[in-house]
Amino acid sequence: MIINNLKNETGSSLLFIIISIVVLGVLGAGMFSLFTSSTISVFTPNYSLKARYMAEAGIRYAKGKIRSADDQATAVNELTDNGGGLDYALEDENGFSLDITQGTSSYTITSTGFSGTGTARSYIKLSDSTLPLPGNSGADPWTIDSANVLYGGAGMSISGSAKVEGSISTANDFSINGSGKLKGDVNAGGNVTVEGAGTVEGNIVSGGAVEVKGGKGDGTADVTGNIDAQGDVILTGNVIVAGNITTTGNVVISGSCKVIGTINAGGSVTIEGTGSVGGDIIAGGNVTITSSGTANGNVDSGGDISVGWGGSIKGNATAAGSVSSKEADDIEGSILENAASPPLLVPEDPEEYYESTLQLPDTPFTAGETDICGTGTPLAPGKYGVLKTKYACKDIYLSPGQYYFKEIDASWNTKLYLDLSEATEEEGIEIFVVGDAVFQSSFEVWVSTDGINYQLSTAVDKSLSAHIYLETMGNFNMGSVGQWFGAVYAWEELTVSSGNSSYIGSFYLRDLNNLTIGSDVKVVLVPSNYIKNNWYEE
Repeated sequence: MIINNLKNETGSSLLFIIISIVVLGVLGAGMFSLFTSSTISVFTPNYSLKARYMAEAGIRYAKGKIRSADDQATAVNELTDNGGGLDYALEDENGFSLDITQGTSSYTITSTGFSGTGTARSYIKLSDSTLPLPGNSGADPWTIDSANVLYGGAGMSISGSAKVEGSISTANDFSINGSGKLKGDVNAGGNVTVEGAGTVEGNIVSGGAVEVKGGKGDGTADVTGNIDAQGDVILTGNVIVAGNITTTGNVVISGSCKVIGTINAGGSVTIEGTGSVGGDIIAGGNVTITSSGTANGNVDSGGDISVGWGGSIKGNATAAGSVSSKEADDIEGSILENAASPPLLVPEDPEEYYESTLQLPDTPFTAGETDICGTGTPLAPGKYGVLKTKYACKDIYLSPGQYYFKEIDASWNTKLYLDLSEATEEEGIEIFVVGDAVFQSSFEVWVSTDGINYQLSTAVDKSLSAHIYLETMGNFNMGSVGQWFGAVYAWEELTVSSGNSSYIGSFYLRDLNNLTIGSDVKVVLVPSNYIKNNWYEE
């Protein structure tokens, strides 16, 4: 009896052990399945993200190789293995392949990024067609230069309350301050500075650094377009940049400055004070957000990401190094530290300063000997001595053709009448002055398109100013409360004095440091037909 009971108990124990093993096995399989599913859900999306990084990296790699090559055709063949396809595989099963085709004016680079292994491998394909062929900017020189109709070899500035409508090109520095306003783009080989209540209603391209400080403080953008710089970009005060910032250097945003677009920086990005960025941030270096700074998009860093007290990242944070924050909810998206190489979207290359092929003329010319004044009757084209107005001899009438003067001295309240009834794109009114061209205060320009009726230059179609060209081997000086209508090329200095003046046309100087635009001057820039026809080879 006792023996039977022991046998029964032994059998029951064995059965219990077997059942327990089965149950544990089922639970273990379930846990393994859960773990496997979790692993896939966490890491499979990462393959897609890394594949995009690879595709971006492939485009940057190809553009860099082609740009720096002495023989671009050879570089293209090497990059694509002569069209046979070539994988650039990096560590951890990441890499890209390239396909490069040549269009009429640019290369099209197609980069296919890949990441992962087997069925989990992800592919992303991206294309870029912004790299021009050798010696081909994508447009003829005049198309580009005519968009920059204030042109000169050295730096310049706009100050006071001057307002300029049109784009500016200078080989060196450019600055705008006070309440000056530029309705156009800046194309500068040097540094660009916008301060006070100065405004650029367009894009800024700088071969150096860009600093925007102060700001209007009225909630509207101080720079309405993009900023592309080869140096650092610094925003201080309460500046608003409506576009994107792309730079090979660092970006510093302080005070209450805002960038509505994205930031692509080859260096570090720092957001201080209550500064904010509306789009994504891609940085080759560290990203630091202090105080109440905010990044509303994703942040990708080639270094570390640090979020201080009050700072926040609304999107994801991906770093080649560490990611740190003071509070757990400072970063609302996912966090990826020590990301595999390359750990981030490679920063875009900024648009480069365009150096014009335009060559300013330096051939001297001569005038005649007979001095004249403004007689009030049409003056025939030809060579004259000094044109000097005085007393009742203050009305100058010109029509299409070439005029040569030793000097122009237009006294107070002189009127210039321009008959454009027979002007064409090939022939307009062309004025050449050996010495200085001086137009004293209250100088007025009247324009006619029928040879009979004249209107003030401020009231006519501004594009008509393309028909007038003045070149002086000396200085050009326009007095206060004056008007000018047409292009001016000054070998020496060009001055537009303060005081409710109007300048419609374009400026060309050998040295833009010799350009002075006074306060309360309105400038509307219009390209010149003469320059288009005579300063470029067919």
